[in-house]
Amino acid sequence: MGNQQSRTAESLKKQGNIALNHGQYRTALQFYTETLSRLDEEEKEMKERQALLPEQNVQYEGVKPDSADLKSSATVAVPATTAVSSQAEEWRNHKTETLDNMTQAHWRLSELDQAMICGTQALEIKNQYSPGSLEVAKTLNALGSIHCEKGEYDEAYSLLETAIQIHEAVPPPHPDPVKLATAYTNFAVLLGKMGQEATATIHWHKKSCAIKEDLYQKDQARYSTSLATSYLILAGQGTDFNQRLDYIQKARVVCNQMRPSPPHHLLTHLECTWGNLLCNCRKHKEAIPHYEKAAALELAACGSQTLPMADIYDCLADAWSEVGPQETARDYKTKALTIRNQLQPSALEAQVNKKKG
Repeated sequence: MGNQQSRTAESLKKQGNIALNHGQYRTALQFYTETLSRLDEEEKEMKERQALLPEQNVQYEGVKPDSADLKSSATVAVPATTAVSSQAEEWRNHKTETLDNMTQAHWRLSELDQAMICGTQALEIKNQYSPGSLEVAKTLNALGSIHCEKGEYDEAYSLLETAIQIHEAVPPPHPDPVKLATAYTNFAVLLGKMGQEATATIHWHKKSCAIKEDLYQKDQARYSTSLATSYLILAGQGTDFNQRLDYIQKARVVCNQMRPSPPHHLLTHLECTWGNLLCNCRKHKEAIPHYEKAAALELAACGSQTLPMADIYDCLADAWSEVGPQETARDYKTKALTIRNQLQPSALEAQVNKKKG
């Protein structure tokens, strides 16, 4: 970026990205909020320059102003906006990236309404300047997944289906196979929540996992988190205990090889998936330590008031209800319900009404 505001905004965004990658979501949001403030100031300055600059004659480098070539064909009137168009494009890229990352941070903190606001703002900018692009598909994926988490499945289906259509319209080789794999995964998760056949969800998960396994062989450090996540998702599918356990073990191997340590949400996912598998086999007592470890990881990274924590408490409640005492099970169930009522009362009410209908 050209001016001081731009350089400051870029620096703040980079610091936010570092915090986001380390799971420090509150810190990341602070940097991103300041980034948007600087970008807004830059936008104001660009508009002021556009208003002041008249149309100008462009003189090409290496051609004298009085040369015959210039007089005959090289003098053109260029709108003042051309002088700042490159900076404006760079400004848009920085703003949409910041909004996309704020969407992720709010999502991780279970602040779904705020995540929707940031994602929608990013999508509006992208649709205006680059409709049908892979950048649009990226934001559609995020928004679709957030709708899915809120129980708004029809909205999620439309967004995620459109994202896949954009990705599959790209001629091979795909320039960003990770995002293609993510699109498949998110669609599979949605189909599962909508009650579709298990074979349909497994189909999309395996398409995603195949892409990630290929990428992992080329660059383990870069794609380890993504591949481990795919293994854990497949570990939660189907009825074959040994196959599901095999996927968990594959995920563990990938996590153990990661340097630095895996992000907290991946380790939480691992422990919960393992606990769920044990509960499916009526080994509830063995599952409880896995859920407790997941709760400790979530608490250390994001605090106690998150939807993932509510999910973990529900799992603990179900496990304790099988082994006793029942008072412990009720305590965990109450904690889970309290968190959901505080974070997403409207979404919770919508899900209850949908079940009644």
